[in-house]
Formats: sequence, C-alpha cells, structure tokens
Amino acid sequence: MIFEATRITERTISCVDHIHSNFVSSSTSGSIAVEIADHLPVFSLSYDPLLSPFPDTIEIRDFKRFDEIAFRDELRNEKWKSVYNSSDANESSTRFLHIFNRISNKHAPIKSIKIKGKSNKPWITKGLKKSIKVRNQLYKNWLTTRNSYYYNRYKMYRNKIVTINKLYRTIYFDSVLKDSTNSKKMWDNIN
Repeated sequence: MIFEATRITERTISCVDHIHSNFVSSSTSGSIAVEIADHLPVFSLSYDPLLSPFPDTIEIRDFKRFDEIAFRDELRNEKWKSVYNSSDANESSTRFLHIFNRISNKHAPIKSIKIKGKSNKPWITKGLKKSIKVRNQLYKNWLTTRNSYYYNRYKMYRNKIVTINKLYRTIYFDSVLKDSTNSKKMWDNIN
C-alpha cells in the first residue's frame, strides 16, 4: 500500500497512485524518491522463494514465423461457446485465456532468451554515478524538509547531470563510429 504522497510540487502534494494485484504472497510496496516525471515512481515487491529475484532469462513470444491471417482465422473458427455460456465471470475469463493462449502458443510460441549482463549505457562514468547519487539525496532531503535550499541545489545538479550525460553519450557514440573498422563490431557496440 502507498501511504505517502507520490506527486509533489513546490505548492501541493497528493497521493493518486494505486497498485492492484491478485498475487498471493508476502509483499511490500512504496515510492522511490527520485524525480523521473511529475510523480514519484511506485513499486511493489512480491516475495516467492521459488522465483529467483535476479533471473538469467526472460520469456518472450517468438513472432519470426507468425502469420497474422492464419492466427485470426484460427481465432475466428474456434468454438467460444464455453466462454459465452458460463455464468461466472472468472470462469469465462479463465476459459478465454486458455483458448487464446493455446492458439497464441501455436502461432507465436514462447521462448526463453538470456539477459545480457553488459551495461546499456557504457558512457556513464563512476563520477556521473556519484553525482546522480548526490542529486537523488538532495531530492530526498527536499521531500522531507521542503527547504528551498535543497530544491535549488537539486535542480542545479539535475540540469548539470542532463547536460553532462548528453555530452558523454555523444562522445561515446562518436568514438564508436570513428574507431570501428568492422561493421559487425560497430553494430554490436551500438546495440
């Protein structure tokens, strides 16, 4: 449950975010004191001892051989009476999902892919990470004290970090493009 304000401006505070789940397990939720948008990010963590908190793979649908016309035809030709005739909404929903997933798995099967361990932003330096931590701490201080000193310092840090991040990113991609003689290696670096 979210008990603190999640939208905070210089003049107002409000809590308008919700988390809904049907996952039965011990869990915790809250908000993170970083400014990403006009709301604080909200999270919910569920603990299941059978699931690893840091998976090595994720499951995705494989659309390589997906034929949309054949998929639609099979959905259209399916017998949906079991869904329509049920008087229980939960049972109808379960039956619908069973039929839809069976057909989806046939046309776009689920496959596991490995999560790559490399950083997707290699231009972010240790110094920039340290500055981001300082910026986040200034934002947290402003949230708790509402002192304009912290807010003004936070805004200054935020603006400098955005500028430096753009500069480092440009320098990184310029060097990747200039130093790459092998086009495959170049695209590996870019991707």
